[in-house]
Amino acid sequence: MVSLGDKGEIGGLKVKNRIIMPPMGTNLAHADGSVSPEMLAYYGRRARGGAGLVIVESSAVDYPWGSGGAAQPRVDEDKFIPGLCRLAETIKKYGARAVIQLNHSGRNRSGGWAPSNMDQAELKLLAGKFAEAAARAKEAGFDAVEIHSAHSYLLARFLSRAYNYRNDQYGGSLENRLRFPLEVLQEVKQRVGCYPIIVRINGKEFLEGGIELEESKVIACALEDAGAHAIDVSCGPGKTRYSLEPWDAPQGWRIPYAAAIKAAISIPVIGVGCIREPAFAEKILNEDKVDFIAVGRGMIADPDWARKALQGGKIRPCIGCNSGCVKRRVFGKLPIRCAVNPEAGNEAQVESRMPGKKKKIVIIGGGPAGITAALAARKGGHDVTLFEKKDYLGGKALLASIPPGKERIKQWVDYLKNEIKDSGVQVVFNAHQNRYLDLNADVLIIATGAITLLPETLLVKKEKLELEILTAEECFRKINAMAGKKITVVGGGGEGCELSLALSEKGAKVTLIELLDDVASDLDPITRQALKEMMLTAGILLKTSTAFKDLEANRVIVTSKSGQEFWEAEVVVFCWGQKSCIHNGVNPGKNAEIYVIGDAEEPGNFMKATCQGYWVGKSL
Repeated sequence: MVSLGDKGEIGGLKVKNRIIMPPMGTNLAHADGSVSPEMLAYYGRRARGGAGLVIVESSAVDYPWGSGGAAQPRVDEDKFIPGLCRLAETIKKYGARAVIQLNHSGRNRSGGWAPSNMDQAELKLLAGKFAEAAARAKEAGFDAVEIHSAHSYLLARFLSRAYNYRNDQYGGSLENRLRFPLEVLQEVKQRVGCYPIIVRINGKEFLEGGIELEESKVIACALEDAGAHAIDVSCGPGKTRYSLEPWDAPQGWRIPYAAAIKAAISIPVIGVGCIREPAFAEKILNEDKVDFIAVGRGMIADPDWARKALQGGKIRPCIGCNSGCVKRRVFGKLPIRCAVNPEAGNEAQVESRMPGKKKKIVIIGGGPAGITAALAARKGGHDVTLFEKKDYLGGKALLASIPPGKERIKQWVDYLKNEIKDSGVQVVFNAHQNRYLDLNADVLIIATGAITLLPETLLVKKEKLELEILTAEECFRKINAMAGKKITVVGGGGEGCELSLALSEKGAKVTLIELLDDVASDLDPITRQALKEMMLTAGILLKTSTAFKDLEANRVIVTSKSGQEFWEAEVVVFCWGQKSCIHNGVNPGKNAEIYVIGDAEEPGNFMKATCQGYWVGKSL
């Protein structure tokens, strides 16, 4: 029976444990594709965190046609070898094995190649580019390479009937569709000799006419016969919920595909896909479903995931928000960040900062921004007191954990509370304004959050209405009392959508109105689509391109493209127009530095709050 801490082997390469960091884009490379200090620090931090094997993100074997865009690492020219050498050394100095993923983006790159428009000479040239890239990786000191044949990149498109329309020896039957990926593998093997090669494939493609599990098993067998040393099993086309899962994805949902492929071959299989908890990972290995487990976003959130899984420790959980790793990185094309780990992507800056003179720090507000600032300041050696007006920490994050599938936010809040408890930060609960009029602090950090604004015209006539008016926060706090009621939610951003789902789960009949032509425009496209599907399944009535106008008696009045409409409601909840809350009359002390962070500075999301809190606390 295999366990997380057991040694493993891939193609003769000894690996110290069964925990892998899978390839995930970071946008941390220099603009020219060379390795940056940020890349070195980012990957080095995960290697230091105990991973047995670290796979560096998708790296271009051909530029510009095979590139996935700006800030992608390149392995297509010898000039990149020195930087790659530093990257491999950085990973290996912590005892991890260093692997790099080789990729050609194909049609995922504008103007790029597709299976249907490549002639024999181009195919030969491209196979050679993969081989040359592998040789550079080997020269740079990487212990192995991974060939990317999943997520609708070029090699995956050759394998898939959904993309491959060729009518020659490279298209049609699965045998023909396998031909070019196998030629690439053979070319790489011929060039690098006795050297471990992993191939990433789709267990299922989730496309009409795409790769199904039975075909994936045949593909894996063919790759093994051709000399691959391990199969890394993922799923789905790129930039979809099957490869960049939203918050509602079940833990380990791809593992059944990996297990089926493992049963068909004799080389090691790597399982990946929302593996969050060490106990779950241990169970997968114990049951012989895979040979290695890969933890992706979990290691973005907590680079020490592997060490804590093996030695014990409180793991900072990924909350599945997709803010920094998907919305910002994939769709915003910016360097990777993380809502729960402000150091992610910033490791180089973290390592270069030195603590300053010890100061007395006072923080008002115990939500994510205030807590993160307190922890960062305390870690810098400062004397920190955190004031919270309620008798608990967490702020609105606790309310955000109420909608279906959002339970991990509560786990994150619990993690933060434990960190505060262990840190030496002094916490003062039930701290209303008279508790901190004279603070005598060197630094005052205001993290008092924001409130939802209600239209003044409604406040004037609120008592005359035959319905209840609530803010989103008020509604979340009394969610159980909403069962069975007819509720209209005004404002279809992410908060309004999630509140609508929570209300529907309680048995309310919900109508959601949004001024824009789509809901959840503040979220990434994958999360937005998942929310829409869940709301439609729940029977929530979505009315987009609809403007709220007024309330009369028990009626909601709106205007849309169809003109004026109205309907009855028992409760109307407003999820719009937040205003920052900043206490007046606070006397922090003579010459004190004052900072305003989180929603108190400007309403935003968790990532904004925690990053502001961390860097303010770190800078003191």
